[in-house]
Amino acid sequence: MDNEKRTKPKWSRKKQIRWSLIGLGALIVILIGAAVFSHFRSNSSAEKSDKYATYKVKEAEPLIFKGSVIPSQTKEIYLDSTKGSISSISVTDGQTVKTGDVILTYNNDTVQEQVTTQESALNKASLAVKNAQDSLTNAINKRDELQQKLNSSRSKLNAEKGDTAESAANKQQYQAEVSQYEEALSSAKDAVTQGQQALDSANIDLQDQNKQVESAKEKVTTNVTASMDGIAYVNPAGQTEPTTAVVKIVSPSVTIQGTVSEYDYPSVKKDQTVTIMPVANDQKIQGKITAVDQLPASSTAVSGGASSTAAAAASSSTSSIANYNFTVAPDSAIQYGYNVQIKVPLAEIKVPSSAVRKEDGKLYVYLYQDGKAKRTEITGTESRGAYVVDSGLTKGQKILQSPDKDVKDGAKVTVE
Repeated sequence: MDNEKRTKPKWSRKKQIRWSLIGLGALIVILIGAAVFSHFRSNSSAEKSDKYATYKVKEAEPLIFKGSVIPSQTKEIYLDSTKGSISSISVTDGQTVKTGDVILTYNNDTVQEQVTTQESALNKASLAVKNAQDSLTNAINKRDELQQKLNSSRSKLNAEKGDTAESAANKQQYQAEVSQYEEALSSAKDAVTQGQQALDSANIDLQDQNKQVESAKEKVTTNVTASMDGIAYVNPAGQTEPTTAVVKIVSPSVTIQGTVSEYDYPSVKKDQTVTIMPVANDQKIQGKITAVDQLPASSTAVSGGASSTAAAAASSSTSSIANYNFTVAPDSAIQYGYNVQIKVPLAEIKVPSSAVRKEDGKLYVYLYQDGKAKRTEITGTESRGAYVVDSGLTKGQKILQSPDKDVKDGAKVTVE
């Protein structure tokens, strides 16, 4: 069996040396390749790290807000049951009306009954005036009659000049008549005074009754008139439903109502020129902001995970953002009810916060000019990941977007 085993051939020394040299050469080639690869990779990384992204200075993008077209003025007329029931509506749906036009009429049956009662009282007051006038006339006639008799008796008394017994008797008689008539005349004058007072009182009562009747009559039928020019829209259901407007009058002119959050509120100002873009078409209409509310109209709850800019600005996981209304007057006609976008241009320059370096309380950026970085001081305020630049930059300039500490003023830089 041992004879059957094959003996392995032995390598010669020359052959061993040759294979060792081949292996060593292969190892050297591998090492050189690795070194070359590492060198090129290092050069590539170095070259990449020496390149800087630039940012072209430009004005901030305009703000876009949602808005809706509403009438400039609206007047809604509701059922007023204190005036009675609506007996007629004097306008038709869609009719143009002018200030002072009769819109609808009320009729009050309860007041009508009061008028009937007050007219009866008025008739009694009229009769009282007539009776007082008759009494006063009688008193005046009586007074005048007694005055004449008194005058006659006085004349006779003054005319009696004799010293005879008959003359003395006559004087005594005339003196008695004078005294009698004077007393009666005094009472007659009092009666005239009382009669005049009674007539005056009756006349006052009559005037009061007259006023009450006239006032009540005005309430029997009440006209409601338009307080503004516009187009009337009629809803018959409002004749019986107090919460539904019977007639709504809208002005021919319209206004746009927009909403701005507290974060963009400082950028929306009265008299700004804006562009109005209806959602329903490609129209672009110029307009002007006419008012910006100082008090918030509402607030919106925002969670920390929301994607909106305003939500991102909220510091807590759940926050409330105040919303303010503002109005825009369009330069040309636009349909009631349209939903629109309001484009508010921003005349300001913004740069990324990454482009700004703070040193000794000052702000700097690096301009890219003629292949070099130029250190430039700016002023501005930071807001939501960017700086609003007040001075130091102009539109169209290029700056390094993210300069690191290795960038020096006047140093050559490579940009992407």
